[in-house]
Order: sequence, then structure tokens, then C-alpha cells
Amino acid sequence: MAIELVIFDLDGTLIASLEGIQYSMNKILNEHSLPLHSLEEYRLFVGKGLKNLVFESLPENKRSDEDIDYFYKIMMETYDANYDKYMRLYDGVAELLDYLVDNDYKIAVNTNKNHYITQKIAKAYLNDWPFTTIIGSDFGFEKKPDPAAAIHIARQAGVDLKRCLYVGDTGVDIQTAQNAGMTPVSVTWGFRKKQELEPFNPPYWIDKPSELINVIKSLDH
Repeated sequence: MAIELVIFDLDGTLIASLEGIQYSMNKILNEHSLPLHSLEEYRLFVGKGLKNLVFESLPENKRSDEDIDYFYKIMMETYDANYDKYMRLYDGVAELLDYLVDNDYKIAVNTNKNHYITQKIAKAYLNDWPFTTIIGSDFGFEKKPDPAAAIHIARQAGVDLKRCLYVGDTGVDIQTAQNAGMTPVSVTWGFRKKQELEPFNPPYWIDKPSELINVIKSLDH
């Protein structure tokens, strides 16, 4: 069945942002004399929204609801001021988006990142392409892997769910696609290692953005 819409996750799929997330959260932890975390640790913390990342970053004796709310508020302010630190599009993403747009595929973004910051990132890094919809968390839908936002994106674009690819770098993305009745495509350049994603059994793997074109062509015939 021909593909008409490609929905992308944001962090770890289109945007390299892990170093900036580490910078902001470690800055807060350092200011409060709390243990810092490595980039590899943050790789495991991301994917379920910023509040969950704050929870994972804090020591167990600092995980009360009051503490989480306090540090989440500070993280929102700190990350808002530093969200683009070390940020960039992954190599090959711009060329892939050019191809999709030039060949009349619709494109969209569905992320668990805060919607306000998502829009700032989109304006700074994705403004060259006509995304039909860009949805972050706090936008009226449950976080992924709940499929409601992905289904909303497809319906808004007027595309049957079976004609949608969902491209992401985590198990949450694979589950979102499966829950929505879309075809998942897992990328290997993001926040999760391939062996971590294998239990989710995605039907397609890509090691670089240009390989998505071959996946689409194989489904178009």
C-alpha cells in the first residue's frame, strides 16, 4: 500500500539534542549539589517526556511529588534558555525531508517533548519544510505510546492509518506506531541501541536517513 504520510519523532530521530539535555539537567543538579550523570545515562532517561527525565535524574531521596514539581519547573526554565545548546539536525535529515516534500509525501512530527519547546525547535531547525502538524506533549493528548496524537495527525492530513510510516528511535515510538495501526520504522542513530529495540520487533530498520527512501519505495509497489 502506497505511503502518503511520514510521522517523525523529534529527539534522536530528526534532532541531535542529547548533549543539550545533559547540559541543562546537570547544571541544575550541580547547583543543588546532587550527583551528575553521563551522556550514556541520559540516553536511557529520555523518551518519555521531560518530567520523567527529571525523575530519573534525581536521587531516590529527592523523588517526592514536591521535589519533582520543583525540579521540573527549574528544568523547564533552564532548558528553555539552553534548548539549542549543541543541537543540530542529524546528517542526512535535511536531504531526506527535501526528497519527501519534493515527491509529495506529507510529513509531521509527534514527540513527547514539551509542546512549547517543540515549537521553538521546529521554528529554528525545521522551518524550511512544510510539516502538516507538529505536536509535542501538553497539547491535549496523552504521551506516547498512546496513539491519540498520531491518529489525530493522520486524520488532520486526510490519510488512512495504513498509509502512514512512523519513524523513531525508541521502543515508545515502535509501540506508538503499532497502537495507531501504522508501520513503524526504527532508526539506529538515535538514543537507543539496536539491541534495546529488537524485542519490539519493528519491521524496518534504517541506519541512515536516506535508507527511508528505499523503505517507502518498497511499500509503494
